[in-house]
Amino acid sequence: MRLQQFAALLLVLGLGALPLTAEQAALTADGDIYRLESHNYGSLFRFGQEAPASAPILALHHTDGLGNERWIPVPATLDTADERVPHLLHDATRDHVTVVWRVGTESAGEIRMQHFDGQEWSELGAAQVGAPNAVEQALTTDAYRLTLDNYEVDTDRTIFHVVWATGNQINYTPLILVEGVYIGWNETFDISSLVDLTATPTPLPAALTGKLDLQVGKSGQSAIAAFGDTESGRIVTLEVSVLPLEVSYFSEQVRDELVALAEQLGSDNPVSLADTLVQSIINIGVHLQLQPALTDYLASEINAWLEDPVNTFGMSIDEAADALHAYTVGLTSGLLAGGSDDNSIIEIDLGDHGDDPGHQLLDVHPITSWPAPQVPDVPATLLTSRDGKRVLIAWLDGPSQIAWVEAAYDSAWSAVRTMAFPASLSIDDALELLQSRLN
Repeated sequence: MRLQQFAALLLVLGLGALPLTAEQAALTADGDIYRLESHNYGSLFRFGQEAPASAPILALHHTDGLGNERWIPVPATLDTADERVPHLLHDATRDHVTVVWRVGTESAGEIRMQHFDGQEWSELGAAQVGAPNAVEQALTTDAYRLTLDNYEVDTDRTIFHVVWATGNQINYTPLILVEGVYIGWNETFDISSLVDLTATPTPLPAALTGKLDLQVGKSGQSAIAAFGDTESGRIVTLEVSVLPLEVSYFSEQVRDELVALAEQLGSDNPVSLADTLVQSIINIGVHLQLQPALTDYLASEINAWLEDPVNTFGMSIDEAADALHAYTVGLTSGLLAGGSDDNSIIEIDLGDHGDDPGHQLLDVHPITSWPAPQVPDVPATLLTSRDGKRVLIAWLDGPSQIAWVEAAYDSAWSAVRTMAFPASLSIDDALELLQSRLN
């Protein structure tokens, strides 16, 4: 599979089949079926001693290719915690499964995950997040075959994008799995601070404080977040794009090459190395199998940036190399984000985890915003479309009626609309209908 053309230039990626999918059941290549269910421990393991009979647990119902069935408890759920929002991730590349769930109190919680290879469970992975019922999450996944240092690297990554509100702050953390295994730690970022908005005269209604939504973007390689911004009194949508690994490798090698050239040529002036670095950039592009037009463009822009002494004034070679790395990441991510000038980069160094996974780069850029509408002071739900250009705010307007307002890109809020739903339709079903309306 190849990435589509962007900004009249092509960055060719060795994308394979998506390695992880989120389901409640999975079928392996050997015909084994895994189904994830929630039960009380005693209902499945009548004579078991690993947990109290009344303890809620998660368990895999396993049916092998011959039809033999068994229950496999998820070890980290053999406690008294209440597991919520469980997911089963199937790693089709290795035919393994990972179970993900939430636990916690009303004020704080964790997302936990445990990996099963058909024989053994991994150690528990856990990430601190907000209250379990106030967390939104989305899943993106991709696979790569790269040629690095004259050998091919096959790698894949899955990212659980998680957002939650803490007071006026909107928190975001990416939970990264490399080759199906959680890296074991996560960083949290305040994405509301990355958006610079003009405040509205009217404060954010109380019903919208802390409200947010998260969707997988249309490309499948980004997460779309919508939230009420207390600082500006606006409803905001932004996109967190997972940048291709080639962007990471390219920018890192450009930085390393500048340092290497300075040592080889005995120069401590980064400006004097600009022309020499051009050929090195072209070689890096060939090595990573980038399109020649893209490589030439990047070499030209990097050369112009490095030749301007203002950009590296007073810097050592190492400092100049770091500044060049940041500029190169911004340049390439700007192309991938459609030329956005107000994007921010999140860079996560995985160290030695996985088969040379490189730095993980995420591009955060605003899509649009609206002055918040006036809504009743009752519990409300915020929904966004998969491109972030439409939003909808809904609330219960009686025992069997939902009211909502909606807005599209560069348009005002609609008048209040209502939908009566019969007893056979749950509130969740009604919200699903409204979500499908946005998409």
